[in-house]
Amino acid sequence: MNNLKAHFLQHTRAYVIVGAAGGTIVVGLACLAFVLFRLILPARPTPIFTPTSTPTLIATPEATSCTQPPMPVAPPATFNTSETTTTVVTALPGRAGDPLPFLEIPFPYDGGNENFGGTDAQFRRASQRVSMGGRIISFFDHQYPLYPSPKARAVTAGREPGDSPIGDRVLTFDGTASAYDNYSGHPAYDFSPFVPRTNTTPVFAAADGLIHYAGVHAASGAYYIQIKHTVVGVGDFLTIYWHLNPDQIFEATRSRVGQPIAAGTRIATMDNTGWSTGTHLHFEVRFDRNRDGQFTGDETIDPYGFTPSAAYPVDPWGVPQSFVDALGQPYHHAASISWYLWKHPLGVTVQVPPDGGGAINLSISPVATTTTSITPTANPLACAPQGSLPPGGFVNWSMSPDPRPTLDQAGTGNSHVLSVFNPQGQPVTHFDPPIEIEIPFDQTDLANVDPNTLIIYRSDADKEEWTPLPTRLDLQKRVAFALTDRPGRFGLFGKPTRDLVPPTTDIQLDGVTAPDGGFYDKVTVTLISTDTSGIKQIEYSIDGGNTWVTYTHPFTLTPNGIPAPLPDDAGETFGGGPGRFLVLAMATDGAGNVEEPPAYRSIVIDPSKAPTPTLTATPTATPTRRPPTRTPTPTATPTQVPISFFAKPNPIVTGACTILRWDVDNVKTVRLDKEGVTGHSQREVCLYETTVFVLNVKLNDDTLRAVPLTVTVNLIPKSTDDVPPPPPTNLQPNTDGQLACTQKVTLTWDPSSDPSGIIRYDWYVAAAPNFRVISGGVVASGSTAGLTAKATVECGSTYVWAVRAIDGAGNTGVYSQPAYLPLAPP
Repeated sequence: MNNLKAHFLQHTRAYVIVGAAGGTIVVGLACLAFVLFRLILPARPTPIFTPTSTPTLIATPEATSCTQPPMPVAPPATFNTSETTTTVVTALPGRAGDPLPFLEIPFPYDGGNENFGGTDAQFRRASQRVSMGGRIISFFDHQYPLYPSPKARAVTAGREPGDSPIGDRVLTFDGTASAYDNYSGHPAYDFSPFVPRTNTTPVFAAADGLIHYAGVHAASGAYYIQIKHTVVGVGDFLTIYWHLNPDQIFEATRSRVGQPIAAGTRIATMDNTGWSTGTHLHFEVRFDRNRDGQFTGDETIDPYGFTPSAAYPVDPWGVPQSFVDALGQPYHHAASISWYLWKHPLGVTVQVPPDGGGAINLSISPVATTTTSITPTANPLACAPQGSLPPGGFVNWSMSPDPRPTLDQAGTGNSHVLSVFNPQGQPVTHFDPPIEIEIPFDQTDLANVDPNTLIIYRSDADKEEWTPLPTRLDLQKRVAFALTDRPGRFGLFGKPTRDLVPPTTDIQLDGVTAPDGGFYDKVTVTLISTDTSGIKQIEYSIDGGNTWVTYTHPFTLTPNGIPAPLPDDAGETFGGGPGRFLVLAMATDGAGNVEEPPAYRSIVIDPSKAPTPTLTATPTATPTRRPPTRTPTPTATPTQVPISFFAKPNPIVTGACTILRWDVDNVKTVRLDKEGVTGHSQREVCLYETTVFVLNVKLNDDTLRAVPLTVTVNLIPKSTDDVPPPPPTNLQPNTDGQLACTQKVTLTWDPSSDPSGIIRYDWYVAAAPNFRVISGGVVASGSTAGLTAKATVECGSTYVWAVRAIDGAGNTGVYSQPAYLPLAPP
């Protein structure tokens, strides 16, 4: 076995650490089989670059340049600006999202960690993937940004359908499908901090607006801020900033809820609060399409807009559609068209003139009408000869993030996407004569590539294969030229001068499972990292990236309670709470490349799934042997067991409570959904949307019966009340002195009053010294249990807790003043 292992590791450069540091390394058959599988079918696809020839170098400075006049910028879309109806955007066929520039990236990106804003070039650099020196960790998924596919290994909630390729790919803003980006169903952008794993990066207001909300997400404990921005003639937008640090800057912002704020004002600090995978900023934008003031998840949009391609001529999220979601529920989606919202230009949509040709330059202003000459080396340029394009059609020419590097090719940060549509909105897939692509570059773009190996590659929007184009280089003017007879992505790549490929880690689990595949007892975690430069170090975290431990051998996760159902607004539900674990892993290779973002895996351990022991009766006497008697075999009659399962009242209104009641006799087991219950019982549930409950009964003859029950939740009619309710008072316990040692504490408060009534209360508990939220929840005002909550705490620790009210009109009040909860040592 040792010889086999040594031979295998030598040829695959796979490094598996499963013993103590300095001890013997043993590779199990399961790990070996997994790595073999990875060699056959990689888990994360790698871009494929076809072998290239040497580019042609232009020695003279008089390089070919485009002499065609620029094509005119396409006219903007039209808006229905009625104050009483849904805002309608009439998107012309084959066009990218129209520019509506009012946002700035809400963190420093000019090379330091202090300033708000930067140059166009710095903005484009920040808009690259982290692996290519940018700040984007995860993209907005235009397929179904509903968080996320059931196949997503790190996230355990969401509504995105799981059918391939929906659940396997991210459709990014440049109209291309990616099988390796994080992560399917994402409704926002995750941006990296200035220094990895540190909470020092400022967060700014992305535009002028009104502080809409600042507080703690009750389900996960994430600190977040919402700012509302009104664009005259269009409507209201909401920017959302997640996983923030609960520092004095955040508290100062929270004290200003309802007040105006200027763009660039510091509102918080990047951190890792809530169910997260490490320090980062989750930045989300929503547009109040129906003008009801609610900013629902269905109204999420991409601030980078969407550039249609031949493979995806229409933004799937930008058209109405109906489907069955991952929860098995019908989902009806109205069109959510994404404008391009950033102040810095990233692309342009032009209209083809009658002669079918012209120049397309990214320096063209969104409202420019000039026909002056263009300097080709100033900005990326596409030059179309007369007759190559359909008159009256549209051309989209925009920056596109570089793909991940390989050992043979790496980008220079100068990739672009070109798509063309005829006036009827049908994609053009062939140019005759060909179009010239001109891509400029500067010295900083060549920090990691050999300039003499630069090649322009082209790739189709739905593929990861890149094909080289015959390329001419002018190294003096620093511009590359190539001809293309079809649209696609175009990147300027070169041979890396050093290893740029980070390692990859796979997180392997081993534990006993229930019939449905879920774990119910201890789970052993093994980390497998691979890289051609060898693995220098593997680190892991089981507390959401707050602390990291050097990996030396497999470790075990132990059950810590029965997991509660996830709320519908779980958002980034990576882990947290009883029964839910998040394992992060980050490897460093021999060349110093760090795995970023880290590998991650969400694990659920549900002890209630453990099988019930079967008792075998021991006979107490030997039966007397008698002659057999022939008795006719009766015909089996199906077992008829009456099952009563109902809710009273039913239907209810949003936030109200009802009682589920069930009665069944003479059966083996009864489960309410997946939870074991007695045959005669009831349960109070407080709901915010129509929900289907299932009573699963196993009869004595092992027949299974499933009895569904639908509790209908009707929306509360929209009210003219726009005043939030006051915060609750008389929070108990609340003391400066120490309370008796306990592991469970009951929280109580007096009700708030509001003309629209109170439908629920949100509460949270935070622990000293940093007062990080450790638990929280929701209490419906109509609950028969009263205004109480149960919190798990530890003796000898100090906590604060607070609660807020939400009224019947949907207005959310501010949190109460924190109540103090110090516990005596055991």
